[in-house]
Amino acid sequence: MEDAFEGAFAGEEVSGEVRRADAPYEAMDGPFRTTASDRALNGQYANIYFARLAKLRPAVLEQAKAQWCMSDAEVGAKLTKTLDVSDEAEDCVVLGTLYADMKLKPNVLEEYTRDPLAPAAPVPTHYCSADDKLIIEDETGRLVLTGSLLVGHRFVTGVVIAARGRLDASSAFIVSALCEAGLAPQPPLPSIVSLADADAEPRASDQYLALVSGLHVGIEGDGEHMLALQLLCDYLAAHVGGETELGLQSRIVRLVICGEALADADAGRPTGGEALKPMRARAQRSLAASLQALEAMLLPVAASLPVDVMPGVTDPSNLNLPQQPLHQLLLPLLCRHAHFSSTPNPHAFSLAGVRVVGTSGQPVSDAHKYHADSNGSAGAPDAVETLERMLRWRHLAPTAPDTLPCFPFAMDDPFVLTESPHVLFAGNQLRYGTRLVKGAGGQRVRVVAVPSFARSRTAVLVNLRTLRCHPLSFQSYRAQP
Repeated sequence: MEDAFEGAFAGEEVSGEVRRADAPYEAMDGPFRTTASDRALNGQYANIYFARLAKLRPAVLEQAKAQWCMSDAEVGAKLTKTLDVSDEAEDCVVLGTLYADMKLKPNVLEEYTRDPLAPAAPVPTHYCSADDKLIIEDETGRLVLTGSLLVGHRFVTGVVIAARGRLDASSAFIVSALCEAGLAPQPPLPSIVSLADADAEPRASDQYLALVSGLHVGIEGDGEHMLALQLLCDYLAAHVGGETELGLQSRIVRLVICGEALADADAGRPTGGEALKPMRARAQRSLAASLQALEAMLLPVAASLPVDVMPGVTDPSNLNLPQQPLHQLLLPLLCRHAHFSSTPNPHAFSLAGVRVVGTSGQPVSDAHKYHADSNGSAGAPDAVETLERMLRWRHLAPTAPDTLPCFPFAMDDPFVLTESPHVLFAGNQLRYGTRLVKGAGGQRVRVVAVPSFARSRTAVLVNLRTLRCHPLSFQSYRAQP
């Protein structure tokens, strides 16, 4: 890391106190901050699918016309509701939402009827089996999709597509072509951004966004992990480093903690009847201690650097997406700080004119369960590939609400990407990865898989001028196996 920036920051004047660069910031979390009506759990989940289909249908139709070189009249003549597809139609187009029919997926009815005192069934690492089917459905009905084009597909439940083909003798729809929505329109990049310089050396005037996830503060008995965390915080607070490091640290304009800041306070939780009881007293004490430790670590950072904290799976927030910000009473000292923001998950903002959107990683992890590798393990696609697919599907969490819990929104689907961001990230991934995704309309999106710090000892810096990513490694301490 030092070598990459040595030339850019050599000769920078460094005083006893680092003067931070400043970048204009605007939170854009409105769609992900829920109201009481959004959180009402007596609604029907069908509404969110109807809203998703209505929002994405025009984009999929436009993409189909371009991809299949068809006019409005030709598409209109071939577009057919699933209920109206007949054997006589040799070539037609159906547009709807995909549903992966997989018998290993969690079944809420089985969970409801199961004896609460019985041991919980093991959680499968993936949902794949030989009997899986891919189904497309619209407002009128559903069709089973088949054909060689679907062999090795990477689709998941909840994706809106157009399928071209015909019925076979068994009333399955033989697919001859598929069309996704493609990347959404993108707001213009600020004038300071130059993607042509993505491979150039950084400049001393460049500004950076720091991304880190999976801090897991509160892991008991792991002194090496706590030392690595302290080194990370000291680095971000500009308390360590030589001339080159301090020059770089002064150009970091914001830190985003992308979920799982805390270790799981109730790890090893009981099953059966004991699971029906509230959080155990020991777990409550562990959570309180972890929150205090997190505050102690982040206060020196927030003294000079704006910090956003997103909730994740192990953090004390609601389970359903969008996860709401950590309550201010959990981090009372930090929440009084002008440089600290507790944000929802997903989190959207503009920094120096660069649009950034990201999650704490649950949508990516759940999407990986829809595929298995040759060894039968989950996660055949990597996180970067999955993020790119989500961009092309125009959806941040397509598997919600089927296998990823979310609120039963009645009128809208807040996870639809109506605009392509300039940076899309997912936290708590197994390994670091990045790619510049290019769209047919000139869109350019930097996707970033932010690794879990507890596993990798790695944070990521995003250059706001070039959108180039730089992994920042703290491998002085042995990572967890």
